[in-house]
Amino acid sequence: MASDIDELAVRLDTADPEEVQVAGPSLEQRNQRASVIVVQPSSTENRIGTVELEITNEAQTDQDSRDSLAESNGPLSPILIRGRRRRPRDEDNDDEETEDGGPPSRKSKSDSAGGFLAEKEDKSAVDDEEDGQVCPVCFDVWSNSGSHRVVSLKCGHLFGQACIERWVHSGGKGARCPQCNESAQKKDIRPIYVRNLKAIDTTERDRALSALEQEKENRRRLELEYHKLQIQTTAKEQDILRLQQELQQCRAALSGACLAASGQGAELPLAGAVLDSTLELCKEGQCRVMSYSEHLTLLVVSYAGTNSHLTGTGIKKPIRDMAFHLEQNDLLLTVSLDKTAKLVNVHSDISVTSYQCDAPLWSCAWNADNKYQFFVGTGTGKVLLYDMRKSGDAVECWSEPNSMSPVTGLAYLPFSPVTTFPRGGLFVQRLQSCVFHESRTDGFVPHTLPLDGSFTSLCIEPETRHFLASSRPSTAHPQARHTVCAPSWTPLGSDSSTGLCSSHAITTIQAGSQQKLLSRSCLLTAPGSTEGKQLMVAAHQEAAQCISLWDVNSSAVLQKLPCSDPVLDLLPIRVNGVHFVAALSEKNARFYKWT
Repeated sequence: MASDIDELAVRLDTADPEEVQVAGPSLEQRNQRASVIVVQPSSTENRIGTVELEITNEAQTDQDSRDSLAESNGPLSPILIRGRRRRPRDEDNDDEETEDGGPPSRKSKSDSAGGFLAEKEDKSAVDDEEDGQVCPVCFDVWSNSGSHRVVSLKCGHLFGQACIERWVHSGGKGARCPQCNESAQKKDIRPIYVRNLKAIDTTERDRALSALEQEKENRRRLELEYHKLQIQTTAKEQDILRLQQELQQCRAALSGACLAASGQGAELPLAGAVLDSTLELCKEGQCRVMSYSEHLTLLVVSYAGTNSHLTGTGIKKPIRDMAFHLEQNDLLLTVSLDKTAKLVNVHSDISVTSYQCDAPLWSCAWNADNKYQFFVGTGTGKVLLYDMRKSGDAVECWSEPNSMSPVTGLAYLPFSPVTTFPRGGLFVQRLQSCVFHESRTDGFVPHTLPLDGSFTSLCIEPETRHFLASSRPSTAHPQARHTVCAPSWTPLGSDSSTGLCSSHAITTIQAGSQQKLLSRSCLLTAPGSTEGKQLMVAAHQEAAQCISLWDVNSSAVLQKLPCSDPVLDLLPIRVNGVHFVAALSEKNARFYKWT
């Protein structure tokens, strides 16, 4: 058919106008048939059959056209003009020469149209293939596994699973399909398997991700084991330090014993306390604290009982501390958990006056530099200063910032200008801190002491001006400790009236890993020491069920006094020149005599 059209075009160039006019309708018919061939949408087999049929018809038509051209001499028709204008578009391809130098091969319009259609179909197929492999939400390829596997909504559109789940979740109840805007819910998402889907094999990636998660889990497990080993190492280091201290104490005790046996060196006090008597005080077992007046030779014990020979003072709850006045020997200060501080005359058993506080009271002390003042410590961490000349509320109130721990001990150290620590003031011991309030002309100035622990009691030795801070076991310190300290004072500048108060530990005694009660220990001088004052620490050990006596200089155990009952308070007393150690339990009072 193409060769016939070309031959017809050549004849049109050389024919008479009348002949061309007759040939016009035939050429238009061929163009219409050629366009039918190009847009034929049937399958491959049908299209081939149609082309063969059209070529046969065109051959017959060409023969008729030749006969018409021979007989007609009419003028040119408008169809010829349109036919001549269409030829130049094919001349570029028709004028190309073949490789062997022959005449140029001419391609028919149907061939050109067919090539363009094939190229367009190939490009459309590639685009369709690419569109079928990517998610329309994130424009990334699908996979056959993992979070981006292909899924569909009920409308039929395909998406990556993670993308459409995130899309539906962000849209809430009003979520719709990103392509057709049809309503979509999470339950409408379902996996789909496409026949021609080209999925990326993510097996290796999934395996690598699984291995990564396993490594992360192993890392977390190793970090946990590392922290456990750190805690165990810290505990072992503390045990080593404790054993080293015990070894040093044993060596010091052995060395001291050897020196004493050979008669060389300083004399070590040999403890010789024995149980002298036991006094039953309360069958109900509610004794708590003691106080002793050497001037009156009177020991006072707090209890809750109904003994006929002991009178009451109107206190409704347990007494936590007592202290005799330093000059008025018959005046006793008591504080109790019923929020009351009382002044009692021990001769007449009459309450002189009482002071009502806003919290339970734990401790008390007299001001040794002012006979009219006394201090009380509350269970909320406050220290109240009262003046007997002023009835009613407290004169001053001290508290530690961000602390509500009870005041477990109060002890006043008087002013002494001839000692290494001349300053006077009040030691305030809370559960977690110890503070010295220096007494000055313009008031009291607090100085925090470098001590830590879960403190239980505080005691001072007035002659040496040393103090004892006892603490029970805690997380930081697994052993009960008794620390003997010496206060220090450093002047600031040229003005000797102001300075910095602190303390340094002389020795720290380890006293076992068990202590359930807030028992009080005491610091005392050894009777019969010939050279200076030999300090000793007396404290109860719950695990050993005994009262241990330690030498402060060597930290060695001098004696263990058996005591089956838990001891709540220890107090050194002297009666007519004879030294005793009084030990108070819940029911009894034991007296150990120095021989």
